[in-house]
Amino acid sequence: MNIKEYLEITAKSKLLNGFSQLGNYHLVDKLTPYSDLYRNSISLSIGPPGTSKTSHFLYEMIQISESLKLDESIRNTIDRIFYVTDKSEDKTVSSVMNEIDIDIYKCTYKLFDEHFENYIEQKLSNENNKNKQTIIFCDDAAHMFNNKNLIKILTQLRHYTSMFFICVQVGKMIPTDVKAMVSNIYLSPGITKQHFDRLYTQLTTVQFTLDELIEEYKKLKNKFEKLMIDCNANQIKIINY
Repeated sequence: MNIKEYLEITAKSKLLNGFSQLGNYHLVDKLTPYSDLYRNSISLSIGPPGTSKTSHFLYEMIQISESLKLDESIRNTIDRIFYVTDKSEDKTVSSVMNEIDIDIYKCTYKLFDEHFENYIEQKLSNENNKNKQTIIFCDDAAHMFNNKNLIKILTQLRHYTSMFFICVQVGKMIPTDVKAMVSNIYLSPGITKQHFDRLYTQLTTVQFTLDELIEEYKKLKNKFEKLMIDCNANQIKIINY
């Protein structure tokens, strides 16, 4: 074996060894085996007001919460949920949150912006928590895309072992570099053709034609149905909750 061959083999071996020590915590893969949501990425929920985007998120969290209790292999994989909103107290949402057995911290966008990175520093310095996934739910989130610090967080999710579930009314204001981090898109009924067309032009990772998406989207019957676009698996399906 000459020096060049030795260096190539050694470099590959040490590279693989380094990746193996990281585990799969920094990968973009399913949050749990029973969920469509992905770790270390963004799920985007788009739809007009009153189309149950928040209810859909709560539905997903209840499923995840229950799966953690039933499957011991994933029991300690979720750290907490941040519920970020500038809305006043919603008694219905608060009541449903009591059914979720994961720690939930509600805060305004201002407080989240000021304190999230400090929280992440503490989390990553704790051996018991650093690989657990943090879930951040951003309600009525359009204005967050004007915040450079939050944009930076959204593009470094694997470093933070965190995933975002972001609700907006239209998709046109979402920066292109943020869309590159999107794993799932949930479309509610009532999106205009103009907004639908504009959103499609920015979905650079999907392999469906605009006509195919529109045909599936037309099948939505009520606000409790969403058209889910899985950008990682290149799949579309209607979910009903």
